[in-house]
Amino acid sequence: MERPKEVALDELLMKTFWKLSDELNGYSVNSFKDLVHDLAARMEWFMRLAATSPCKDSFDGPSLLVLSSDTPSEERENLLSSNDLYCSKMNVYEAEGGRFDMSSQSARIAAFIDSL
Repeated sequence: MERPKEVALDELLMKTFWKLSDELNGYSVNSFKDLVHDLAARMEWFMRLAATSPCKDSFDGPSLLVLSSDTPSEERENLLSSNDLYCSKMNVYEAEGGRFDMSSQSARIAAFIDSL
């Protein structure tokens, strides 16, 4: 008998939550589920935007890629090379800390942008 989709999804979220729990800096289960839901909605929006975008050229204006200091080197290289394809004037800011607390550094990121 096949399990309902919602049950399988909840089990996957909980398994992921406990696997990442040491890195989540006190996120509750509900906060984690909200975060995953929000990120999934954003990814869906970006995928729809990319699929319907008539522009295949690079963006010639200034752009900013914010990376956390704990981004693995292979992932960092993939992010840099894929963004380089579309952003001709990309600046990179390395935020201290992890992926889940980068937004707490908005003042430092704003100062970096002002310095460009």
